[in-house]
Amino acid sequence: MSAKGRQGAVSVLLIVFSYGCNGGSSGSPGTPVGPTPTAAKFAYVTNTLDNTISMFTVNSSTGSLTPIVPNTIATGSGAYWMAVDPSTRFVYATNSFEGTVSMYTINSSNGSLTPTTPATVAAGIRPEGVVVDPSGKFVYVANTNDNTISMYTIDSKTGLLAPNSPAVVATGAQPTQVTVDPFTPSTVYVMNSVDGTISIYTIDAGTGNLTLAGTIADASGGEIDGLVIDPSGKFAYATDTDDEVSTYVINSATGILTLNTSSSLAIGSATGSSAVDPSGRFAYVTTGTTFGAIFMYTIKSGIWTPNTPASTLTGGAPQQIVVDSSTKFLYITIANSNQVWIYSIGSDGTLTMTGTAPTGNSPAGMIFTGATQ
Repeated sequence: MSAKGRQGAVSVLLIVFSYGCNGGSSGSPGTPVGPTPTAAKFAYVTNTLDNTISMFTVNSSTGSLTPIVPNTIATGSGAYWMAVDPSTRFVYATNSFEGTVSMYTINSSNGSLTPTTPATVAAGIRPEGVVVDPSGKFVYVANTNDNTISMYTIDSKTGLLAPNSPAVVATGAQPTQVTVDPFTPSTVYVMNSVDGTISIYTIDAGTGNLTLAGTIADASGGEIDGLVIDPSGKFAYATDTDDEVSTYVINSATGILTLNTSSSLAIGSATGSSAVDPSGRFAYVTTGTTFGAIFMYTIKSGIWTPNTPASTLTGGAPQQIVVDSSTKFLYITIANSNQVWIYSIGSDGTLTMTGTAPTGNSPAGMIFTGATQ
């Protein structure tokens, strides 16, 4: 990824919108089935420069974050992005400076994290993006500096990750983000930032191994910053370093992406993280490297239209942006202020800042767990 898209020590989004994490729900044949939204219960933030994860409880009424005591847990060097398994029992964090993944179990009562034994598993060179597949069986990690995806199988009792055989699959140049389509759970998308391409893989349901199904180039020819899946399961939205967002139609059977040719939209400069709220009505994109902004959009049939006002300032270097599963609050990590900024979402999708929460040094990734039903 270019310096423009990296925003200091941190690059782009992994978690693109926050559904609840209790698995899928049933639906009629041909209807996309995704995770069931539930109220967020706990929140976690990686702090890249002090090698910790900050832990919080979430107030579902106000959106406020209260530090768990103790507030932090140690990671490996260069903690970056995180993922939580669908059962909300395990958390995985990439350690980009040392090439490992930290593994934790979640205390379902108080939200505290406990490292597994051993606490880490080897990944590739500079791991960044990480995701758990919707079945909760497999984990995939994007290794930015060796152009691979590490593949793991989860021990359902301990949460430990065991490398698959083979342990990696090749990608394009500089993969930074990996996303699993929750509606087509056999499909994985990998953003290759230098190539300006998206690699599309199918998951072997038995082994978890990935097979390349196709590769598409960014519509504008820029380096891809990130990809988010629309909650309808019909569209995918890609942001790039040409400061555009492009809409792709998802083939529900194969996961292959086809460009909606009328969909490209110019957005603010130095784009970074993006998110779609779980209702599928609104989209948000961060911009800026020092004093940033959040651009706000309304979505209709996969097309983004700027809101009025079109943006709101963040006052710092924005990193990951997440919308909670209730569609009431938006959270963003701010690297140079060591905070999470919290916004309420209006009925028209516009944002109003409601508070902040302190983090460690250079917060990067952020995830939520859903309440256990």
